[in-house]
Amino acid sequence: MRIELRDLTPAYLQYALPQREQAYFATYPELFQHYYRYWAAPGELIHLPENIVQEKASMIKSRLPGLEQTFAQRGFSDKIWVVLFVGANTSN
Repeated sequence: MRIELRDLTPAYLQYALPQREQAYFATYPELFQHYYRYWAAPGELIHLPENIVQEKASMIKSRLPGLEQTFAQRGFSDKIWVVLFVGANTSN
């Protein structure tokens, strides 16, 4: 069992200024279309300082090996994709 990570936090840090949000959304349009259809109001995006984004991304990444082990112990044998992104603070 292996977790594959698609990390959009570098794109968030590059594009998440109010006038450049569409460039961030374009990095993974299918994800953001789904997200803004089911989880958040269209176009909403929280704006966080770079150090906070990096700190939270590092914390999440540090827990992925433990998650791999837990999933494997419960019988998952396939690859699981995880997308790490900054949104509108409406999902986990």
